[in-house]
Amino acid sequence: MIDSHCHLADEQFAADLGAVIERARTAGVDGALCILDALNDDEARRADGVAAAWPNAAFAIGVHPHQAGAVEDAAGGLEGVAPFVRGLLDARAGACAVGEIGLDYHYDFAPPRTQIDVFRRQIALARDLARPLGGRAREAAAGTGAGRRA
Repeated sequence: MIDSHCHLADEQFAADLGAVIERARTAGVDGALCILDALNDDEARRADGVAAAWPNAAFAIGVHPHQAGAVEDAAGGLEGVAPFVRGLLDARAGACAVGEIGLDYHYDFAPPRTQIDVFRRQIALARDLARPLGGRAREAAAGTGAGRRA
């Protein structure tokens, strides 16, 4: 069995990562797809520990919709989103997917238009790289159609 969406590199698991992985293995989980926030350098460093502790862990990297507004600064504008994420994917051993990406209108962390633009660029990146993507839509079902037309 594979856990297809987990956040093992999150700070909450740092102190007892080995025990968390052992509980998963005991429950029959053979591997995991760990979701990494493209804008979180601390999480990226903790992902090194996940990879060392669990060789069957793979990684998805993307700009979460909550971070869509902040990525413009990190990537040098919307045009830089895909190259920014691609660079992170290329640099991370075990990175196999683009995610977690999508639209989330529940909170007002990033304007819908910005979320759609960032979502579209990451869909195009996943398509260009022939990699799967991990998506979400929270209170944004109508907007996901705009992303799919990317």
